[in-house]
Amino acid sequence: MTQSKKEIDWSELCPEMVRCVFERLSFTNLKRGRSVCSSWRTALRGCLPKEDRDKTYKTRDLGADFVRSSCVATYGSWLLMLNTLWNLNILNPLTGERIDLPTTNYARDPPGTYYDIKPRDFVACLWVDDTSKDYLVVCDMHYPVFTKKGNHYWRRVSEVVGCIQMVYEHKSQNLYVNRYYNPIQVWSFSRDDPQQIFEDYPPTRHIHFGIFSLEESVDRRVYIVISTVSGQVLKVVNMLQNSKRRLFLLYKMHPVDLT
Repeated sequence: MTQSKKEIDWSELCPEMVRCVFERLSFTNLKRGRSVCSSWRTALRGCLPKEDRDKTYKTRDLGADFVRSSCVATYGSWLLMLNTLWNLNILNPLTGERIDLPTTNYARDPPGTYYDIKPRDFVACLWVDDTSKDYLVVCDMHYPVFTKKGNHYWRRVSEVVGCIQMVYEHKSQNLYVNRYYNPIQVWSFSRDDPQQIFEDYPPTRHIHFGIFSLEESVDRRVYIVISTVSGQVLKVVNMLQNSKRRLFLLYKMHPVDLT
């Protein structure tokens, strides 16, 4: 007779063992380990990689403009900063490198003049190549616009409105645009002018939730997630039920080719 294997719950690992493992890894892996579960986060509190214990880090004075600005997107160690004049710049706080971007439409007509928007509502995505310093910035200014290295102005991606999330996958050079109650659009940036290559059906409001009834939910949101390992694009549904139980449902995207 063969014994059935007992399911392993990694969150129940001995805290000392968790610390012993992560002390031998990099600082980045340590940060990732803290986000796995609450028990690992508790076990790794105050833990430092052995290779970093004798190192000294100096902080940089990034100036008053940095303090008054809002970070609206990140990529690696790069931050996309929105200042009080509604202009954007790319900043690396570790090296002090800064890339100023073209003047935005919001800088010419500040929010509050004809419309109302807060920095926390600003939708944008960022990609930067650490070696060549090539970059791509896409943001929503009534409609999606972009700029990249060598451009001196913002260029329109499309006429769509209501963007709630934008994600750029640099290996395929595809931009995923998530909109309210509409199919997710995908735009290729492999050429000078972006080309819409497919949409993902069904729209968010028509996603099938299986045994879970939408009437039982008080809130539901859909996010785009791209796996850094496989490159698979997923839709993650975050649903809060009336019972206060939170569910996370994963769906692979099945695009409809438009080319």
